[in-house]
Amino acid sequence: MKALGYVEGQIEGASAVVLSEVLIEVTPESLRELAQFFAHCSSEMERMGEAYDHIHFQDVCKAWDPAWPDVIAIRQRG
Repeated sequence: MKALGYVEGQIEGASAVVLSEVLIEVTPESLRELAQFFAHCSSEMERMGEAYDHIHFQDVCKAWDPAWPDVIAIRQRG
C-alpha cells in the first residue's frame, strides 16, 4: 500500500507526492461513508481482477459533499 496526494489548489499539472502519513478529519458519518467506499472498492477489485484500475469516492458516494477531498482507490502496481 502506498499513499499519494496533491496540495489543495495545486492539482493541475502537478505530480502526486508520496505521503508518509495520512490525516483525515472526519465525523462519524463521513468515516462510515469512507468505510463503505473502501469495502466497495475491494469488492470491485476482486470482481474485476486485472481490469480494475481505480474508483473515485465522489463518483460512488451518495452523500458526497463537495467540501470533501476526492479519495481515489487505485490498483497497487508492482
